[in-house]
Amino acid sequence: MLFDDVLSIRAWLDADRDTPYGERLQRDRVLGRRSGGKSDEERVLHWWRATAGADGTAPKGMPRHGAALRLLTLSCGFVGVLLGVGVALTAFHYDGIHPINVFVVLGLTVAIPVLLLIPTLLALLPATTSIEAGLLSLSPVRVAAAAIDQHLGMNLFAGAAAGAGRRYAKWFAIAASQWLAVAFYAGLLGCTMLLLIFTDLAFGWSSTVSLSAEAVTRFTAILALPWSALAPGAIPSPELIEQSRFVRMSDLAPGIAARLGDWWPFLFFSIVVYGFLPRVGLLALALWRRETALRGLLLNDPEVVGLLERLSHPLVTPEARIPETAAQPGPRTPEPAPDGHGQTALGLIWNDAVDDSGARLLAKTLGYGLAAPCLTATSSQPDVEVPGDSERILIVTKGWEPPMLEFHDFLTQLRA
Repeated sequence: MLFDDVLSIRAWLDADRDTPYGERLQRDRVLGRRSGGKSDEERVLHWWRATAGADGTAPKGMPRHGAALRLLTLSCGFVGVLLGVGVALTAFHYDGIHPINVFVVLGLTVAIPVLLLIPTLLALLPATTSIEAGLLSLSPVRVAAAAIDQHLGMNLFAGAAAGAGRRYAKWFAIAASQWLAVAFYAGLLGCTMLLLIFTDLAFGWSSTVSLSAEAVTRFTAILALPWSALAPGAIPSPELIEQSRFVRMSDLAPGIAARLGDWWPFLFFSIVVYGFLPRVGLLALALWRRETALRGLLLNDPEVVGLLERLSHPLVTPEARIPETAAQPGPRTPEPAPDGHGQTALGLIWNDAVDDSGARLLAKTLGYGLAAPCLTATSSQPDVEVPGDSERILIVTKGWEPPMLEFHDFLTQLRA
């Protein structure tokens, strides 16, 4: 997913709010049916390609923001390469008189960059911590991105951005800083290899602090543990360590000076293992998290959430797809009511549906005559004594009352 597309979609949907909701619903639902069972991200991008992205109505200012951030990232890489070359020329400077101090090289190329890695690791803490917020506010990359934000009015890095915007700003700053670090080590290693190939470097070690050759041997053996099985020749031997200790160049015997270049495999692997590889791993992590944050920047936007609802909304219209033919009005003949032919029946009123006079009027309407006062029964008192000579019973109940089990049991008792 491209950063330019995300910003353009968000801006286009903000402007699309002026379109009547009914038109947006009809348009987006038709496109939603075409997108099928894709993921939310794919459905939004399909919608974008089918609407504003295809007809050229996308805001023209949005790609400028993405281009500015890409230029910022490339600038970080360029600065990193320059810094790496400068550190290499400084750390491996050899005047032919004093050998290059191994401890100085390790300090400039490994120790200091590792210390600078600590703020990055602290910035990986959850975004709710004040440490993370403070470190990111001091990041030069974040400051530069905020300046771009303010100029273009996107408000992703500038101000008190929250939610998905803050998460994307965090991982963009971390990824750009790791890109700078990787470029730094690429320039450092490239310049170091050129110096090793085209110049004759001599390495040694010395310290104001009293260090024995045995202590330095143990120290280098510990540092070389990660590549000891892969490249055993990149571990300084005790003899090399003992012979390369110096106070000044004149202290070294003429035959020993030729061996002082044997330190370079150890220094090269130290830079790669403790400097370059951790930064490459952090860069891969930051790029992955930045891509995840970019999806959140798109899918958590309120206008995009509304778009996804419209894409999934059922298509309902009051208009018939097939024209309907209106029925011709004509005289209606009412259906005849049941006719009891004047027969006599016993009236029974269930649950006080009507009074006695109402039951007689209803029975007369149906063509029956009631010979005696109506009997009454209720759900709570269903027992009723029916005369044995009764051939017909007219039961009057409420038309809106559902057939309860009590009424069913009452009918069963009457039939018995």
